[in-house]
Amino acid sequence: EPLGEHAFAPVQTPGAARQRAALQALENRLLQCAALVFASGPSQYETHQARSAQRPAQLHCIPNSVEVAHWAPSGLLPGCADDQIAHALLAHLPRPRLVYAGVVDGRVDFKLLALMAAQHPDWQIVMVGPVIRAGAQALPEHPNIHWLGRQPWARLPYLLADCELALLPFVLNEQVRQSNPLEVLQCLAAEKPLVSTALPDVRALYGNAVAVAHSAQAFVDTCAALLAATAAQRCARAHEALNLVSTSSWERSAHSVHRLMLAALSSAWLARNAQAHVQALPPAQPQTDAGTPTAALGPAQGPPGLRVRTLQAVSPCCPHA
Repeated sequence: EPLGEHAFAPVQTPGAARQRAALQALENRLLQCAALVFASGPSQYETHQARSAQRPAQLHCIPNSVEVAHWAPSGLLPGCADDQIAHALLAHLPRPRLVYAGVVDGRVDFKLLALMAAQHPDWQIVMVGPVIRAGAQALPEHPNIHWLGRQPWARLPYLLADCELALLPFVLNEQVRQSNPLEVLQCLAAEKPLVSTALPDVRALYGNAVAVAHSAQAFVDTCAALLAATAAQRCARAHEALNLVSTSSWERSAHSVHRLMLAALSSAWLARNAQAHVQALPPAQPQTDAGTPTAALGPAQGPPGLRVRTLQAVSPCCPHA
């Protein structure tokens, strides 16, 4: 998979420009020699399609997927250890609780979080995930913003289940704009209403199920509207979310990748064997006046037989080729 612009040092550090340039050069070399390239979203696909236009058949868009059974409320076990710990972490926080569950890094819009906390001191903003690259001094300090840090994977669905609204408060800069965050499908599988900033891939892939806000104030207002939604409105949005996650399993993505890999291996095998046959061709034979070779060709000799055998060859990697 291409590295993605969000991997190119989204924080502004003295060496960020050099790091981005070095990674870009390495990625361009990989794109030139890779047999297959998988992009995790439409934005990455379009960007890398332009870079690898000379070999477009290599590039395929395989969007992110989700392990629905892990996140679905129906799969949670009330009273288990993770349920009890999640409840203990949140029990002292009044409702409503708005949660972000993911890595806290340069993608997160800390100014947006501060705006939400200031305008709605009654909201409890729960940030679940390790703090990476964004220094602790960048984290907004408000009494209603709670940093829970890294939590075990098995506990995340229980934390989401105990909150009213999920958040994707990402900045909209050059690096983040091309990302297709995994957190979107995880929140949808957890059947939580989700508010996101206007990432292009979120709009394109999940716009029917995710409330997308195009400004900081719109993000805050959209959160307020979803918290005040009627039961019918919540059910309609949940229905859209379940329709999306039902077609976004890792098994489905793995099948697509496996099929493309078999096709690429088969093509490479046929091309390699065709080249070997061409190199093994005997020298051209002198022609008679009648236009036929002086020595008759047998059924399995000469170029015609080689062509037939090449076309009929079956790759051991792809028995249905």
